[in-house]
Amino acid sequence: MFERKLMEVIKLIGGEYIGCDKSFTGVVTDSRKVTDGCMFAALKGNNTDGSEHIADAFERGATAILCTERKEGYPTVVCSDVISALWKMASYFRDKERKTV
Repeated sequence: MFERKLMEVIKLIGGEYIGCDKSFTGVVTDSRKVTDGCMFAALKGNNTDGSEHIADAFERGATAILCTERKEGYPTVVCSDVISALWKMASYFRDKERKTV
C-alpha cells in the first residue's frame, strides 16, 4: 500500500481541493469497499451516482472524495472528469513506484 498527499494529486490532475492537505492510502470507486485512509472516487454510472454514497464512504473511513462538484462538509478533490483523473493517477503512481528487477 502507498501513502500520498492530496496536493500531489491536485498538481497532477489540475483540480481544485477544498479542505486541508491530507494523506491517502488508496483509491476506491465502491463506497462499500472504503477502508481507513482511502480516497473515494464518486463515479456517475448508469444505475447510481457515486456522490449519493459520500456519507457512507466517510463513515467507513474515507480521507477525501474525488468528484466533479464541490461537496460541502467533506474534503473534496474537484475535477472535470473523474475517470480521466483516475487514469492520470494510476499512470503516475505506477511509474513512480516501478522497480527494476
